[in-house]
Amino acid sequence: MSTAPGRAGRRLVVNGDDFGLAPEVNRAIVRAHRDGILTTTSLMIAEMHASEAVALAKDEPRLGVGLHLVLVQGSALSDPATAAGLVLPDRRFRDDPILAGMEYFFRSSFRRALVAEIRAQLEAFRATGLPLDHVDGHLNVHLHPTVLDVLADLAGELGIRVIRSTHDPLLQNLAYDRRHRVRKGLEAAVFRALAARAKRRLAEIGVVTIEPVFGLHQTGHCDERYLRALFPTLPRGTSELYCHPAESATPEMRRRMPGYDHAGELAALTSPAIRRLVEEQGIELVRHADVVPGGVASPRSARLSYEPIGKSDVPALYRHWNAPDVRLYLWDDLPVPLETVAEVAAQSRKDHAEKGFALWGLRRAGSRDLVGVCGLRNVPGTDRVEILYSLDRTQWGQGLATEAGRAVLTYGFEVLGLERIHGGFDEPNLGSRRVLERLGMRYLQHLEVNGMQTPYYALDRASRSQAS
Repeated sequence: MSTAPGRAGRRLVVNGDDFGLAPEVNRAIVRAHRDGILTTTSLMIAEMHASEAVALAKDEPRLGVGLHLVLVQGSALSDPATAAGLVLPDRRFRDDPILAGMEYFFRSSFRRALVAEIRAQLEAFRATGLPLDHVDGHLNVHLHPTVLDVLADLAGELGIRVIRSTHDPLLQNLAYDRRHRVRKGLEAAVFRALAARAKRRLAEIGVVTIEPVFGLHQTGHCDERYLRALFPTLPRGTSELYCHPAESATPEMRRRMPGYDHAGELAALTSPAIRRLVEEQGIELVRHADVVPGGVASPRSARLSYEPIGKSDVPALYRHWNAPDVRLYLWDDLPVPLETVAEVAAQSRKDHAEKGFALWGLRRAGSRDLVGVCGLRNVPGTDRVEILYSLDRTQWGQGLATEAGRAVLTYGFEVLGLERIHGGFDEPNLGSRRVLERLGMRYLQHLEVNGMQTPYYALDRASRSQAS
């Protein structure tokens, strides 16, 4: 992924939908991110190849991943026996979006089943350990009034910060391509009303929407010619473009999306000419998380999830830091008052918002129990950035400190662009020393910290890149 400084004040989220639908889609999403302009993707959490998509995403720290909510033309998580007709016996939703939309609106018996399925998909996403970049919907079902209200009710609990507002300017698209005017006109009328309602509803609870959103009227055909026409006309502020890249179309994809030029969209997203155009136009490529006030990305790894320490984490963090084996070296074996923990957590939230790094709470993937912390901090009175980590004793001996350390170093070098990261430890703590060495850090010197001579190690971005 390339980025350019927004000289004209224009920022663009480039999203690939249907992550997890097929290996051909998964590989295309990663390629469009690594070699092209794609910044985010939307995961179909219940589809057969979602686990492969999650594993790929965990190797791409700059790729924002959101939930592609599926309530039509796709697989469900709910049991058909308890889903009140919402889910068919083959554990799939109906294929007809109009019929499904009418039932969601008029059949009150579907309300409880919809809430359960939407919650299940959000919780399944959370269990992956990936930070939730945004929420949108397959066939834009997330803007259905019944569905949108459920998402709004769950937003605070399940960490929804950005929801797609699908408002694609009609006249701008018709100036590019006047074909399918009737279909585009109907789309524009429906989604203009739905997006306006969603924007009002979500503003009340502090959930961010981005407008305009391009791709609705050009769905399946966001090829290089279209991007060449679109990018010079982007308005000031933040816009979103969504598309459906794939290496090729499987039979199921051809059934769901007849006529889509998946390979053409992939070629456009990875085109060197398009990347040059982005730079020439001064367009800054961003994720949804980048436009949220105080929003931050997070590290990621196979067995752990990383969430910025929040106010609700203070009780668990207090217990963790006061465990004898943890506080022995981290806090010089002194009891840590609850007020101190609360102050550290508050400062961490402030640093995340202002600097993009601080402490992340560590949890085993699929669990909500805090098992440790890992993060980066500025050493007071210096320009040094150092890595910090601690784990519950129950988690020792499993390589988790090294896994978390690698994820945080990757985040520091590849996301934050740091040139050097330091690490120190109390000399009797040989386990911490071994972790720093496994991370590739090398001894620099002893420095005085809190009146004690502390060995300090460091790793440079350049040496890390050469080693890898």
